[in-house]
Amino acid sequence: MMLLSWSKYLYPQLYSQFKYVLVNQKYQLSFHKGKMLTHPFSLMMSISAWIHLSLFAYILIPEVTPDLERYFELSFIHIAIYTAVFLLIKTWTQILLADVFENQLIKRLLFSKMSLLSFNSWILTLSSILLIYLSNHNLIIIYSAISVFLLLYTIGYINALRNHKNQLFKQFMYFILYLCTLEIAPILIIINYLKIA
Repeated sequence: MMLLSWSKYLYPQLYSQFKYVLVNQKYQLSFHKGKMLTHPFSLMMSISAWIHLSLFAYILIPEVTPDLERYFELSFIHIAIYTAVFLLIKTWTQILLADVFENQLIKRLLFSKMSLLSFNSWILTLSSILLIYLSNHNLIIIYSAISVFLLLYTIGYINALRNHKNQLFKQFMYFILYLCTLEIAPILIIINYLKIA
């Protein structure tokens, strides 16, 4: 909440545009090419999203998969570290590849995804608060929150793809490789690792 308040105070125009990130591209278009991922407002929103995701995972794991606690250290700090490492490796790999291939489209899509993640992560925080203070219907709250999160994220991502459709058609093979190697593969690796564990 402090990060949100500071971001609203320091960057009121960006904050007002950020509120509509699901439906239009004004927020993404407010940044110059090189500064969209490292702007202080973007960093504050990314840190906020990291905290939201870590808190939700910390509450979610004992409810959905309590057996994991036998194999892993699952304090909030550990989960926050695991989440940060995963997000940083994934993000910086995408940035590195975009620089290597001199592909601004990957950077713009990455920025759109991070913006959507930051915006939608507040849904997880609201559900975390409900899970902390309500003892009943936990699974209903969890699955409802995940469903709403995925629905809004998908809507926002489709809008982002539609706004870049001309560039996507020109670089269709790059986009398919990007989806397979940097979006789908890391999730499959984590799922298989957890199954083995």
